[in-house]
Amino acid sequence: MVHTDFQRKGFGTMGIETLLKHCQQEILYGFNYFALKGSKHFIRSLGLRNVTQKCPWNDSV
Repeated sequence: MVHTDFQRKGFGTMGIETLLKHCQQEILYGFNYFALKGSKHFIRSLGLRNVTQKCPWNDSV
């Protein structure tokens, strides 16, 4: 999660793009991630698929 003072400045996108490049270099075909409820648009803008599952350690998500 990016601190609210630094959101909408490209830091989250840069982090995810770096992760995706690393996955390609290591020939990984996917990864699992947990995202906050309000991040659906961000996740989709990166071309990631949003699979709805409950967070295993937090019943409120």
